[in-house]
Amino acid sequence: MIQLLKLLSENFEERFADFRDVKNEIRLFENPFSIDVSTAPSDLQLEPIELQCQTSMKDKFREKELPEFYGELPAENFPNLRKLGMKMITTFASTYVCEQTFSVLKRAKPGSRSYLTDDHLHSVLRISVTNFDPNIQNLVSEKQLQTSH
Repeated sequence: MIQLLKLLSENFEERFADFRDVKNEIRLFENPFSIDVSTAPSDLQLEPIELQCQTSMKDKFREKELPEFYGELPAENFPNLRKLGMKMITTFASTYVCEQTFSVLKRAKPGSRSYLTDDHLHSVLRISVTNFDPNIQNLVSEKQLQTSH
C-alpha cells in the first residue's frame, strides 16, 4: 500500500508540475486583495497595488463571482489584471470542454457504430458540447404532416 501511495504521489507531482510555475498568478487571480505584491509576476505588480487601495473594488470583489469581477475591472486601469483573469477563466473552462468532447466521442463511436462518417461525428460533437436547447414543440408544429397518396 505504501508503494502504491508513493507512486500516486509521484504521479500527482508530475501531472501538476506546471501549476507550480504559475502558482503566484493563480494566487493573484483567486484574491488580488490578499496577496503579497512582491510575489506577483513583475509585469503585474503595479496593478494589484492600485487595486488594493480602492475600497469600492474590494466591495465588488466580495459581492461577485470571480468571472464577473474580472469582467467588470476597468480595462484602462487594470489591463494586465483583466488579461490574467480572462486567461485563468478560459484555461479551466476550455479544459472542461475538451474533456466533455472526448467523453462524447467515446460514447458515439463504439465498435457497433463504426458506420458513422466523420461528418456524422462532427455533428454529434457539435450538438453535444453546445448549450443550445432546441424548442422541440415549435419545430414539430412547423412541419407539415405527410399525407397518404
